[in-house]
Amino acid sequence: PTDTVTVWYDYRHRQSPRRADAAPSIRLQRGRSGATMSNGGRGSSLRRIPLPAWISGALDSVDASDDPFSAFGDPRSVALTSEAYLLAGLKVAHSLAVQLCRAEDSEGRSRAICHGGNRPPGHDFLPLPATNWADSVSVHLSSGSRACGDIGDGTKLQHFCIQDESASELSYLSVNKAELLPTLNFDHSSNIQSNEMMRIYLLGLVLYQIFSGGDTPAEASRKSNGYQESLEELEPLPLAMPPPQNNDAIDLANALKLSEKIDTSTDEQLTTNIVSKKRMTSVGSTTGNPSLSIESLKTKGLPMPLCDLVANMLDSGNGDLSGIEAYRQLSDVASDLKMMIDRPHKFLHGIDLEQLSMSGFQLNETIFGREDELSTLQVAYLRSVSGVSEMTIISGPSGTGKSVLAHRLGNFVNSRGDIFIEGKFDQLVQTRPFSAAASALNEYCNVLVKEDAECVQNVASELKKALGKEVCHLVKLIPNLSPILGREAGEFVQDQDLAYVQNRALHLMCQLVEVLPNASKKNCCLLLDDCQWADFSSIEFLKHLLLISGSTKKRENSIHFVGCCREMSDDHPFCNLLSRARSFGSQVTTVKLKCMDETTMNNMMSDLLCLSPRLTRKLSHIIMHKTKGNPLFFSQLMISLGKDNLLRLSLSRRRWVWDEEKIQSRKISDDVASFLASAIERLPLDVKSSLCVMSCFGNKTDFDILMTLERNLGLALVGPLELAATEGLLDKVDNSFIFSHDRFQEAAYSIMRPEERPLFHLKYGLALLSADINDLKDDVLFAAVGQINNGGPAAVEDAQQAVLISNLNLL
Repeated sequence: PTDTVTVWYDYRHRQSPRRADAAPSIRLQRGRSGATMSNGGRGSSLRRIPLPAWISGALDSVDASDDPFSAFGDPRSVALTSEAYLLAGLKVAHSLAVQLCRAEDSEGRSRAICHGGNRPPGHDFLPLPATNWADSVSVHLSSGSRACGDIGDGTKLQHFCIQDESASELSYLSVNKAELLPTLNFDHSSNIQSNEMMRIYLLGLVLYQIFSGGDTPAEASRKSNGYQESLEELEPLPLAMPPPQNNDAIDLANALKLSEKIDTSTDEQLTTNIVSKKRMTSVGSTTGNPSLSIESLKTKGLPMPLCDLVANMLDSGNGDLSGIEAYRQLSDVASDLKMMIDRPHKFLHGIDLEQLSMSGFQLNETIFGREDELSTLQVAYLRSVSGVSEMTIISGPSGTGKSVLAHRLGNFVNSRGDIFIEGKFDQLVQTRPFSAAASALNEYCNVLVKEDAECVQNVASELKKALGKEVCHLVKLIPNLSPILGREAGEFVQDQDLAYVQNRALHLMCQLVEVLPNASKKNCCLLLDDCQWADFSSIEFLKHLLLISGSTKKRENSIHFVGCCREMSDDHPFCNLLSRARSFGSQVTTVKLKCMDETTMNNMMSDLLCLSPRLTRKLSHIIMHKTKGNPLFFSQLMISLGKDNLLRLSLSRRRWVWDEEKIQSRKISDDVASFLASAIERLPLDVKSSLCVMSCFGNKTDFDILMTLERNLGLALVGPLELAATEGLLDKVDNSFIFSHDRFQEAAYSIMRPEERPLFHLKYGLALLSADINDLKDDVLFAAVGQINNGGPAAVEDAQQAVLISNLNLL
């Protein structure tokens, strides 16, 4: 039908009068018979910008005045490397790649549905694999009057047009989409892979022209000219039409009243006639397609990743002789272009060599493949603060990213203006009760102190009203309460009944968490990490916290509890608490984390190395096999490969490169604990010894304790630990060293033989005790007694030492 045919003229010479004998090209418009295009009654004609005209207009539209080097160079060259032009060009390229992907999908479906030339309705016709595609590309811009039509099934067709060539100033950099005008060629070639790689090659030529400012590779020009010569021997308008469904030929010549004579024979006859004239010479065959140089793109100063992308596309034209990085699928081209558009700082401009030369290989804490889990946590938090009694548990094997995921929830909480606090249980720090919860609440008070004076005054008033004079006992557990309460905190009075003291502390802690949210008028999210090491007192505190949140008393603000734990047996006290939570009226939402799959690991690798997932796929497969998808194992193995120069920076290519064969053949431990232990063993002796000492005190050690040990044992600790921090094993936070991950602490602790550990604990505990115990700070005293207790009865040498230890526990 004639209303599905569009006539296209060459607009490249639109400034000169159109020749009367200019031959139009004909394109079958995708749509339904009877579809209408409405232009809002303005009478404006539909118009698209040809690619060469768009390139020229877009470069002229770039404002290079902000570039500090624009005064010293060619303005066009400056415009060519500008962010605005690069992103606009990438949008054009991505739109073309997506169009080709859809057309290939449609071609694949038609092959599967029928054979012999019949196609399903609505098929996207692919362009001939040996034409100059750049001349067939039109760019749609996001300016001008909009024409919109409905084709009858609810689908809207939108185009951009202007009433005349001077009626509107086109925004050349505001690209809506680009379109490759397809031919009606119907190729039944069985070599689908070869056709796809040839299309990638030809699309690469289009990208070369876009990002070179309109230039064409010399070799491509010669081949294109050769093809044009062969094309001139064909009859005018050689359309390879698909057969109509009713087997009746369509007389386009009569319908359009064109002067050219069009062959109206059937598809089979028409195809035979075209081939018999002279077979078209392929622009790039699998045997005779030379590699095209992209040195001119590099010379123009284009980003190296973009130059590599174009080079890999052009390399696809060499078929079986293509390099290992050549594109094989158009979907990979579209994906890489989309990543450059969405994240240009990482995938378009690549790595920052200057920064990496100073900082070295750096890992980040970006989460991959946990979007659904993060969404579950956010929804549970919103339910909780809206009045539903709910707690959240994040469980999974060590190193799967539980803490990282919880901190992403913390970012969400803080973005809402709420308060996120956290505490951490420690297997080797069990002496001090409520240690994790008290640490988190101490952080809570520190946040409140930084609020306005009215908020602090309101909190102090509510605390004194609810707790009375006993509020002073909380100051011992939570020192940051003192600035809030001021002088009225009172003086601490030593109690003799230890059971009463612990019960009172539990009562006061529960009262505190009930008062703080309402007094501060802010919701709070409390994270307690490593709940598998929770002490008995903390379990009781959590039980009361659930009872408070599950009560029917209406509260404007509340505390939402999030716990992170490893996989535990059902008889663990914390698991018993969870099983009883519903009886308290609380809902428990559990998020179970597993190790990453290979796709997620490849996305993580791609982000880390600032390379396309296509390029990192083989390396990810090797690392996946060695780490079993454990994120911690993955990160540490990558650091190890960097140190051993198996993963290194290439200055010439300005990207990361690696040796796959050597990485594949490298023997490493099967589990992350053994791997980390072997890594610590390779450190200098003083660093390794200092890490072993610190590991006896758990995940965190204060400088005061380290300095006391240095003084009383004659060991150098702080200096070697500083070196360990530069290796990424430790973090320095305020006046403390903290292991970057629990597994580092466990790996350092495992280096000591089990039968020697009790002796080391006792030795370090006694070294912390001074001549006058009353002069010791509480933190040092608790650390000393904890170390002595961790030594156990086997480390006690005589009865006198046993009596001393007993008295210390009664202080």
